[in-house]
Amino acid sequence: MGTLNGKLRASTLIEVIVAMLIILASFGLALSVIDSNRKSMNTKLLTKAHQCVLSEKNRTLFEKRFFDETIEYGTIRIVKTVEGYPASPKLKKLEIQAINIDEKVLTSLHEIIIVE
Repeated sequence: MGTLNGKLRASTLIEVIVAMLIILASFGLALSVIDSNRKSMNTKLLTKAHQCVLSEKNRTLFEKRFFDETIEYGTIRIVKTVEGYPASPKLKKLEIQAINIDEKVLTSLHEIIIVE
């Protein structure tokens, strides 16, 4: 059992600074883990957007849908534009963009296609 009148050993300034550095390092590590989890959730959205863009490209080429249109895939909006290409009347420039709710372009595809 401890004595009531005993002297307490005080901590030095160095010990306090070391303890603060350990606490700061722990918070920094926790924040980096949280940030990486947030970015991986965004990666899922980008992957879905890329798949939607490729799906719309394949659908456009297969069904010969060479006109501008907008398609909704849940929270992702696909905007497709088809423009003439100056080098040849048979060539067209196909541009497909995936846009999220915040009007941010997630991914896009630019391709020159032959229209027969």
